[in-house]
Amino acid sequence: MGYVVRKALRVKPIILASAAATLAVTAAGFSPALADYAAAAAPNGSTLYVSPHGSDTANSCTKASQPCLTIAHAVAEAPSGATIKVLPGTYVNSATVGIDLFQPVTLRAIGNVILTGTGPIFDLYNFANPSAGVTGVTIMGFHFQNVTGSGYNGVITTPGYGAGDVNITRNTFTNITDEAVGYHGNSGLTAPLGTGWRIVGNTVSGVTHPSRSGFWLGGLSDSVIANNEVSNTGHAGIILTANGPTSQSNSNNQVLRNRIANIPYEGIQVAFGNNILVEGNAIANAGTAGTLPPNPSVSSTAAIMLFNASQTNITVVQNTATGSYDGLTVGQPPYSGTAPLGTGIVVIENNFTNETNAGIADYAPTGSAPLNAMLNWWGCKTGPNTPGCSTTQGSVDYAPWLMHPTHVFAYGLPG
Repeated sequence: MGYVVRKALRVKPIILASAAATLAVTAAGFSPALADYAAAAAPNGSTLYVSPHGSDTANSCTKASQPCLTIAHAVAEAPSGATIKVLPGTYVNSATVGIDLFQPVTLRAIGNVILTGTGPIFDLYNFANPSAGVTGVTIMGFHFQNVTGSGYNGVITTPGYGAGDVNITRNTFTNITDEAVGYHGNSGLTAPLGTGWRIVGNTVSGVTHPSRSGFWLGGLSDSVIANNEVSNTGHAGIILTANGPTSQSNSNNQVLRNRIANIPYEGIQVAFGNNILVEGNAIANAGTAGTLPPNPSVSSTAAIMLFNASQTNITVVQNTATGSYDGLTVGQPPYSGTAPLGTGIVVIENNFTNETNAGIADYAPTGSAPLNAMLNWWGCKTGPNTPGCSTTQGSVDYAPWLMHPTHVFAYGLPG
């Protein structure tokens, strides 16, 4: 019992178990519809320029030799689908609102561009017609530094009805008060709002507000959060949740190959979701608030948390979680509710080691089916709940288990 040949694990790709599911794991690891997750919105050919040495006076900003002074002026001058190239320098937002990105536009940093001051910096908001939302926005290559909060959740945020087809790529966020990215679309939205987000290759370090996370994403669907590094937040690393909080669930999303470290609450949370893939993430020292005296406010203390047990078709595969309070939890005490464990929840080929409490804790109501958590590495070859190994709580089907950590896809751990 417990011996597994690695080859046997790869005979078939893992498929999210739902006839209606639109998100499947292919042999390449991605849904074909999301394979090009880093693609940017296609510009219309117009290019505008911004520089700390430019001018906003009677300036259309279309010549590199005659740039705008401010990003806000360039956004106001830009036609739909334009690219705005921001030249090196520091740009300070002193307003209590951000720059409204109200139409398709690509904002690209050229060299070292620092955005600082009062947040939010960018609002994805159609001020002329808020209920229409915004689509086709790309924000790439900026360094958001020392951004203080102003009551919004997000240095980049969506205060209006929502946004879709959004690319937030290769940005850096350091010493910020609020989330790096906050999505707060209203309930009842239809495609493309709330769909097609690609949050890829960003670095978030130092979120100072005690209840703010790296990314807070409510109600997204058909989106990818991949290859980001998140550390030292006030609350969680990455939260995928519903909007409202349950009127608009998150669905058909992928959380891939992120590196998360030194997080007081959950490293990755999936709440009110279905058809979600959490794959290849490396999480260290998450859920450290679990070392505090037990009370309801410190129960979200896991490297990976499936917040409500009744979610369906969640695949957690080939992640590494070490040094956290819990490696993975399903539900949370005392909020797991009365709904039984959802169907299609699979936890496979993960590495759970060196937890303060448990490798996996299943808080689904008594009488639920066991959590499917076979073929994981638990820190020693004798398997969970043996001396020196990680443990389980609740009803967890963990046999057979992996007998060597090299059976787990090696993504490495954050430093």
